[in-house]
Amino acid sequence: MIVLRGRVHPFAVAAMLWPVSLLVVYATVYFASWIPFALFITGLYWLAWREDARRNPRVWYPFRREVKKASAI
Repeated sequence: MIVLRGRVHPFAVAAMLWPVSLLVVYATVYFASWIPFALFITGLYWLAWREDARRNPRVWYPFRREVKKASAI
């Protein structure tokens, strides 16, 4: 390790820590690559929920008052 005037040279520290920076970059890219997949799955769940809520509103909105249809006279 390079020591100048009692201090460790910054390049010596960088030479030791570059594997850590590679690991950080790899982990960031790896976890970020799952974001589109997670959004896709979440979208599928939301579409299924929306359809189910449309068909069974009493299950999903138990306290919502039913709108009475106006009688056509």
